[in-house]
Amino acid sequence: MEEYAVSKREKKIRLGWYWKADTIRGELGRRLGLQDEYGPWEHNALLDEGERNVLDVYFRNNLAPASFFLGLSSTTLSETQTLANAIEPSQSGYARQTIARNTSDWSAPALDAGDMKTTATQESFVAAATWTPVTEIILVSTSAGANGSVLLTAALSTTRSLVSGDTLNVTLSVKAQ
Repeated sequence: MEEYAVSKREKKIRLGWYWKADTIRGELGRRLGLQDEYGPWEHNALLDEGERNVLDVYFRNNLAPASFFLGLSSTTLSETQTLANAIEPSQSGYARQTIARNTSDWSAPALDAGDMKTTATQESFVAAATWTPVTEIILVSTSAGANGSVLLTAALSTTRSLVSGDTLNVTLSVKAQ
């Protein structure tokens, strides 16, 4: 049996994201210059679990999670790894931040350089103790524990070492190409 390409113009569907993260140090809210400004663009950013989730929801009519949860991790997850592989801070004050699947927490999709993009509300992580240094943000399907799915991850431009009173603000944008 011969196989034929659908067309020479065949494209892979790509989802990616931008993120913005800045650290505010202490009670005075003084910035330390640790800021990622929407960069760099990450193509095919979904992990295998995220890809499965998109296909299950849109093509197999499975239920989508009611909310997403933004977390922090000190591990770099590969495409095939799961939430059980993420190492999140376990110190006081850490919790995944809820981003509901609604029109309040996500902007209306709009064209951005010819592709559709939506942006989530800014989420804040406030350390109540010295946390394990973090290197990645993760978007997951569960508020706590390792039984959910990691939909995507993004490396921060620098390791963030948060101490009591520090705030890490994160804004996530997702773009389909």
